[in-house]
Amino acid sequence: LGRPARFGQVLRSVKRFPAVLGIQLLSGLIVAIPVALMALFMVLTMVALLSRGDAGPWLVLMPFLFLGVAALAVWLGIRLALATPAAVFEGQGPVGALRRSVRLVRDNWWRTFGLLLLAALMAMGLSLALQILTGAFQSPADSLVVDNTDTGWFGSAEVRALLADILVGSVIGLLVGSVVQIVGMTLTHLTAALVYVDLRIRKEGLADALIGEVGQGAPGPQAPPATGQGG
Repeated sequence: LGRPARFGQVLRSVKRFPAVLGIQLLSGLIVAIPVALMALFMVLTMVALLSRGDAGPWLVLMPFLFLGVAALAVWLGIRLALATPAAVFEGQGPVGALRRSVRLVRDNWWRTFGLLLLAALMAMGLSLALQILTGAFQSPADSLVVDNTDTGWFGSAEVRALLADILVGSVIGLLVGSVVQIVGMTLTHLTAALVYVDLRIRKEGLADALIGEVGQGAPGPQAPPATGQGG
């Protein structure tokens, strides 16, 4: 929103964590239940056809049916993707935030899908690049041949050095993986927040409301509630 985010304000937003957790659980159920029921119906139908020996043409259609199930999951996920920003910016509860996301994404599904897909691809590209970069630290470059007749394997300096290198490489890989995961999640959620603000500007005149607040000298930590949306 172009406002400074002080540490205390960000810390106080943690109180929205129960609502965000509820959103994740509810949205997961909303996506999973119809997809699971559709997949179960397809499997039961196929089993029935196979038992009758009349499943020939249906086997060709099965991949397309599974693609339909995947498309349904993606469609539902995008419709609910802006629920978390709605909960944080507007103080919505889980159910209200999900409804808010559906209203905002309506007539803007492809735009929302494209922006979130781009953010996900950027996060995947970053993760892949850093995994390739840190892969060199996690495997020895040369094969090791040690004469262990006198001192044994662990008495060899080469083996100890190799184990130390493997340990350091594993720690580096773990740290880099954790950082990449955090950055990827942050990028995805920031993109969802930007899409949320963009849609409110386009559909609800949020920009005019923010300009009015600045003119009155009353900046706040949250976006103004939606006009006529009960938010």
